[in-house]
Amino acid sequence: MPLRMSGSDCSTRQRKPIPNMSVSPARGTASCIFSQTASTRRGTSARSAATKWPLRRSSIKRRPVADAIEGSGFGEAILAVFRATNLLSPFEKTRLQDVLRGTSADAFIRAAARFTTAPSQAALVDMERALKPHDAAKWTVVTYLPFLWRPGAHMFLKPEVTKDFAARVGHRLASGYDPRLRLDIYQSLLDLVAETEAELADLEPRDRIDVQSFI
Repeated sequence: MPLRMSGSDCSTRQRKPIPNMSVSPARGTASCIFSQTASTRRGTSARSAATKWPLRRSSIKRRPVADAIEGSGFGEAILAVFRATNLLSPFEKTRLQDVLRGTSADAFIRAAARFTTAPSQAALVDMERALKPHDAAKWTVVTYLPFLWRPGAHMFLKPEVTKDFAARVGHRLASGYDPRLRLDIYQSLLDLVAETEAELADLEPRDRIDVQSFI
């Protein structure tokens, strides 16, 4: 089913219009495609973090997810990755500092890596267990690393922005969202992203970093 947004038609001078999609006037024509300045900055910083994954051991640089599943001692390097973008708020980054410099760092990183390779409720539960004592068990935190590790398969979930977009295009995530870390909510997000990718195909987004910037 084609995605549709409420409002006026969306186009820019240098981009083709998005098939079957329009945008609310409040959002602005340029922001509908990837050219909005703030969205572009978010996408650029996320891509930079993804391509400059600052894990110092050469084996980690070659296969960070595989090594993170069983590895230990990566807290500071992972903290640098969280600090490398503006996807999270300063408050979330402060809480993550306590997590990644504490005794739960390895457990969180391993669970995030497992979720990246095979999303499961068990991995979400393990991340929640590591993050909850620090009030950091949020969708923004648990989806951040998988999104940067594998931006072709995963998606960063920023609740309010994503719910607003889902409502505009008539996707079930708008009404079905739950702040609890449930696998079915994440699967609904991936469904929304897949539909959006199909509509944006003519614009040739490189991966879901581009799609997240659009949303």
